Amino acid sequence: MGVSVGGGHTSGRTGTRGFAVCAALFVCGCAIGTAASAALPPDAGIAGYVAGLAEGAGADFGERFFSALLRTGRYHAAALFFAFSALGVVCVPALTAWRGFLLCFAMSSITRCGGPAGFPAALAIFAPEALVAVPCLFLLSARSFASSLALLRAASRNSVKTAPAYGGLAAICGVCALALAASSLISASLAPAMLSRLAGR
Repeated sequence: MGVSVGGGHTSGRTGTRGFAVCAALFVCGCAIGTAASAALPPDAGIAGYVAGLAEGAGADFGERFFSALLRTGRYHAAALFFAFSALGVVCVPALTAWRGFLLCFAMSSITRCGGPAGFPAALAIFAPEALVAVPCLFLLSARSFASSLALLRAASRNSVKTAPAYGGLAAICGVCALALAASSLISASLAPAMLSRLAGR
């Protein structure tokens, strides 16, 4: 019985382990990002960051959509890239930690500096990412971690028996692409009104 990542109990255990590792580091990144935002004074560039987001409210719908898609999809693209490299064993969990840090730092900064409109604006911009894009990132990261770990084992044992199988990766990428498009569509639709309110507080 083989031990390839494409199937079997070994694949399931590795995928579950990868999901747990990525989720734990994402939570750590969220905690650090929230604490970092709270520790910085408003004049340390946070107010300027919030103002820059507010200025983007006037962009047309297509620009807002592709901006949101790029903001969220770059992490998924990076996770997919590392599925084909043994470096993903380290880089994929680190990527999820960095994603958690940036997401919570941005949300905390907007909530803190935006006044009464800060929290609704943060939700309008980042809730679709948190509810849709982040779970997709976990799914893709777990699969990429499993494939990367199989590559590392194959290299260390100089054997093709543990080489990863990428059979399910295309389906995961398709689901993630649709979910990211939906998330970006919602964000591009909701964000302008909240950002305009934030700019005029």
